[in-house]
Amino acid sequence: MQYEKIIVRLPNWLGDIVMSFQFLDCVIDKFSNAKIYFIVRSIYAEILRIIPAVATGRVKLVPYEHSSGGPLIEKIASLIKFKRLNQDLLFAEVYFSMPPSFSAALMGKTLRAKKVIGFRGNFCTVILTQALVRPLKVHRSREFLTLLSEINDRTIKLDVSGIGNQEYLDLMPYVVININSDGISRRMPLQQWIKIFLKLYQRSSEVGGSVHRYKFIFTGLQSDHEKIEELIKSIIKSIVIRERDNEGERSLSPFLNFSGQTSVVQLMTLLRYASLLVSNDSGPAHLAALLKTPVIVFFGAGDVTNTGPVSETTYVFRSSETVCSPCYKNACKYSRDDSRHLDCLNNIKLDNVVDKMVDLMA
Repeated sequence: MQYEKIIVRLPNWLGDIVMSFQFLDCVIDKFSNAKIYFIVRSIYAEILRIIPAVATGRVKLVPYEHSSGGPLIEKIASLIKFKRLNQDLLFAEVYFSMPPSFSAALMGKTLRAKKVIGFRGNFCTVILTQALVRPLKVHRSREFLTLLSEINDRTIKLDVSGIGNQEYLDLMPYVVININSDGISRRMPLQQWIKIFLKLYQRSSEVGGSVHRYKFIFTGLQSDHEKIEELIKSIIKSIVIRERDNEGERSLSPFLNFSGQTSVVQLMTLLRYASLLVSNDSGPAHLAALLKTPVIVFFGAGDVTNTGPVSETTYVFRSSETVCSPCYKNACKYSRDDSRHLDCLNNIKLDNVVDKMVDLMA
């Protein structure tokens, strides 16, 4: 069959978008003679420009504004408006619905695609013309490939040379710290982060390490800014850091709060030049892995075999003693806040984490 128009509705979240790159590469290769459109959340559109076919215009990006929740009638009205503004998307031969959501599948129906392909669940089956069973116990990247009935380990062709500029070079060397994640059950408790830095500086003093050369850049949303400020203050209270400048020796803080100050492209630039990312289970960990930056990532409720970052320099830390992990829940059913229970994160052996940090920062 000759395909003229293919549409891919990308996932809603940063980590899932990164894990979809193999699938997107397969789509570009499989439908080489068709017009291809990637529908993606506006805030993440620039990430896809590292795909050569997107950068050259071979594949067209169609940004949209994502809204979670709200009445169904509002979602329908939003989809009708989207269709009116994007008439060139109508009547595609195939629409791939990557998010497991009713509204994503409904978008394909609204655009009058001949085939709407996606995974069963969340009432999607009533809309999808081809409803697939999501495979179990495989990595998310392989899940997506089943939409094309293709399972392989193809190498993704990406061009990261055009990412960012030299705005962060004067900060090098630095380590990026990401304490954020969408789910509470995926956030290392703040007291654990404080312990990590205390152990890190103690270890560096004992073995004469190079930790004192590094800056630590905390990233996150604007809503994280105050929390990170308090975290930094708590760390500094317990650590006396002295460095030498032109005026002699004085106390300087190596901790920088960039939360709410970076776009997605700036975050990619920051990660590209970082010596290391230490992160909760969230999108920045996948971005760093994609950019071949070493990653230390903490897993609690998530399943690393399904959604872990993929690279040769990704180091996953989790508690093997917690029987309820992975639970796949965004909130710990045994906890009412960020710290109670969460044994899956509280029981991670921090000495091992610090050993790996010292090794990667040597």
